[in-house]
Amino acid sequence: MKTWIKSLQTLALITNFFLLAPGARGQEKDTDTASKAYLVALKQYKEAVKSQELLYNGSQYVPMEGIMEGHPYFHEEIIEGGQVVFDRILFKDITMRYDIVYDKLIVHHVDQEGISELVQLQSEMVTSFNVAGYHFEYIARNDFENLDAGFYIPLYRGNCILLKKVIKEPRQETENLKVITHFNEKVRYYVVHEGVAYRLRGKRSLLKILNEEKLALKSYIQKAGLEFRDEEDYVKLLKHYDEIR
Repeated sequence: MKTWIKSLQTLALITNFFLLAPGARGQEKDTDTASKAYLVALKQYKEAVKSQELLYNGSQYVPMEGIMEGHPYFHEEIIEGGQVVFDRILFKDITMRYDIVYDKLIVHHVDQEGISELVQLQSEMVTSFNVAGYHFEYIARNDFENLDAGFYIPLYRGNCILLKKVIKEPRQETENLKVITHFNEKVRYYVVHEGVAYRLRGKRSLLKILNEEKLALKSYIQKAGLEFRDEEDYVKLLKHYDEIR
């Protein structure tokens, strides 16, 4: 959004120069320089407007309704200053929310009349996005075998790829004759080995996938004191796997 604003401001300043400084127009060199600057600003403005229209040309997003304990979004309901690569174009300073119940990226758009709306982006056109210090990438259905399409956090890339998937599952309960929706947040890990994705359920499942180096990896686990209570231990083991191959 800031790119569009800066281009518009630059265009306005240069236009004012032509309108309010007739004396300067008599100087051929200054006029030529200003003309070129005007054309550049005009081009940037048109490109910025076109790209903004592309970003905000998705379908309308309708938030979940009813009484809720918590929310269906990642991290926070509204996140300022996000970045998204959409249709191979980088957009910065975007207000967004990531619905991890339906795995949809939502951007907030205010039109020229000041009307605010929520736009649901087409996931297949989103290469990646950054929110609240986390980097997500879109994985297509045919990228890897046995892995659903959607947004994942890449934790490691080497001979294997370690992916993190954050989801929320809604659960409805009746309390005092009112239906209240609760959200259970879950984290799942997947390792991609030779093009096939496997869900990790602990140390044993990872060693089974990397069976050809199982003995060496078990020795490293014991030596390094890995307990696999957090994702960093998976990253360490995969790094060591790359080192001994």
